[in-house]
Amino acid sequence: MTKRYNWITVRMIETTMKKNILIPFLFCVLPLQAQTLTVGDVFREMPDSIVPYLTENNRLDMLDFMASNMKAVVQNRFDGRSEMLMLSDDSLSLRLSDALRMTIRLVDSCREVDGARRLIRVDEQVGIPTAVVDNKCTFYSIKWRKLAGEEADLVK
Repeated sequence: MTKRYNWITVRMIETTMKKNILIPFLFCVLPLQAQTLTVGDVFREMPDSIVPYLTENNRLDMLDFMASNMKAVVQNRFDGRSEMLMLSDDSLSLRLSDALRMTIRLVDSCREVDGARRLIRVDEQVGIPTAVVDNKCTFYSIKWRKLAGEEADLVK
């Protein structure tokens, strides 16, 4: 004896099957999207206190100029010119003034810090064009919380 299903029952079965396929798919895909953080994303969210030369609009303009394959030069807060020299998914390079250069990189961490296994490394070089006089390296979480001591030793 075969059962006859009415169209409502068939629709309910189809909907349930779609949900059973969609929900596991979302649990697999959403974590991957969370891992696709780029250095442009963290540069966009960077507090003004980290780089006092640049306002939020300066940073956004630089990212837009680079995306448009234009020279990314802006007038900074000190009436000088700052330029983004290079931008990739995991690093960027800035010339903030004639004497100050900065590189921002996303680096892998040995363990999770502030919800991610990535850290932000900020390298500052002060000097004249022919010689570097001083270097400074600082690590931050992806939420721009400065890491000190043992937390800064998490880089793979």
